[in-house]
Amino acid sequence: MKELISARRAGLVGGALLAIAFASCGGGSDAPPTPDTLETLIRDGEVLPGGFTIATIESARMSQDLTIAFIASQPGLPSLNGVFVRRPDGNVETVLLPNDPLAGGLSLATVRNLSMSQTGQFAFEVGDTLDEDGLFYFDGSQTHVLARTGDQSVLPGFRILGEIRVTNDGLVVFSDGTSPCTIDTSGGSERIECDLRIHAGNGTSVQEVVVPNALTSQTPTSVILQANVRQEVAVGLPGRGNEPLVGRIRQGEFEGLLNRRQVFPGLGTLLTARPRGISSSGAIAVDGGFDEDGDGARDRERVLLFANGTLTSIESTPGGTFEGNPVTGVRAQSIDGRNRVIYTVDFDSAAAGRELTSLRAWENGQITLIAHAGLPFGGEDEQGNQQSILEIENIRVADNGDVVFIATLGFIEEGTRRITSTALLRWNGGGLGNVLQTGASVGGGTLVELSIADVTANGDLLIIGSINREADRALLLLPR
Repeated sequence: MKELISARRAGLVGGALLAIAFASCGGGSDAPPTPDTLETLIRDGEVLPGGFTIATIESARMSQDLTIAFIASQPGLPSLNGVFVRRPDGNVETVLLPNDPLAGGLSLATVRNLSMSQTGQFAFEVGDTLDEDGLFYFDGSQTHVLARTGDQSVLPGFRILGEIRVTNDGLVVFSDGTSPCTIDTSGGSERIECDLRIHAGNGTSVQEVVVPNALTSQTPTSVILQANVRQEVAVGLPGRGNEPLVGRIRQGEFEGLLNRRQVFPGLGTLLTARPRGISSSGAIAVDGGFDEDGDGARDRERVLLFANGTLTSIESTPGGTFEGNPVTGVRAQSIDGRNRVIYTVDFDSAAAGRELTSLRAWENGQITLIAHAGLPFGGEDEQGNQQSILEIENIRVADNGDVVFIATLGFIEEGTRRITSTALLRWNGGGLGNVLQTGASVGGGTLVELSIADVTANGDLLIIGSINREADRALLLLPR
């Protein structure tokens, strides 16, 4: 017996009426259409400048003018990486190669955490462990070292990198760990704790940002950074007592916005807060944990909007149902240029026998249901089975309001998920559109896998797709 994993109707979640917005695509035996503007840019196996042969395209980011920064690994063991930039005219240039003296002895076996501004500057991490780590910055024409273990002349005290954000015109903000540091393996995995710092600068010269919190004995990722296009960075901090939990960095100065133990009428006492995105106007989407009954314990999680000095609660848990299924969690995803907050609500589906996700938008008090697991979508497959969305992941939000994500499509047969395809879907206030789907003809072959690498402020998409087989990856560009 085949069944959809939730009903077709809209429901009440936390008392908010949700409007379903979707457009189903037809099914059948024909291959999914390929957008006319889709471009295949670079593929595994190509030889790049410096004689670097691509074994795998690992990650990529894109700026407003469609300049692309990407990390690729080469064949052989150890598998070393290189960093490259592709110009809008198609030319590819090297940024950092294995055995480059600029690496200062760091191995390029691990290169990660690309962060790129809309104006084309970007930063990345080489290494990922204590005392074997570095931060590098490309200003558009030259590569610079911002921090490197073993070289105290660059950034004294640097031992491990935390978070990185690069915003327009090359402003770099990052957190890092300095002594004392400890490594704890008692739990079976390595846990590193250091005293943390925050630095900001123009990419070639950085200064420490002073915050009131005592950032001692913290994991490297305890500080959260989110940047907008106006050189503003929202900061999430681990807090004790009444210290700030969320602040903002402007022109190298920190301003506290939300404090631990701050009381908000009707919401409770704030105990935890994490910024998930900052809009071009400076509004911040936040996940917050509250004590509602005054016992000092966190008993309610909320998705929040902080704008113009006011904190607004959008959705919360525990409590609430979605189509008769209990809500189990809420999480902010991001915020767009009109301060529309995009967030997810998880619910425990009896039909599916597991936790599923719904994706929503909040704007000026109105909640719109964008999509949810169980939503009929994609028409019928070749055997006549009605398809629906089984899973939502890889969510990205553009400043122009585009919400794009990867959806697993299929149906449930006698309690078992049957996956038919994977699709890249897009929403911007109207219907839910199918942008690109596995099975489409791409690069002279068939698309078998895809993920969203980046989306620009105006909605241009950078996709990593696999053609014919999962191990044959390509960078795909789909202009808005």
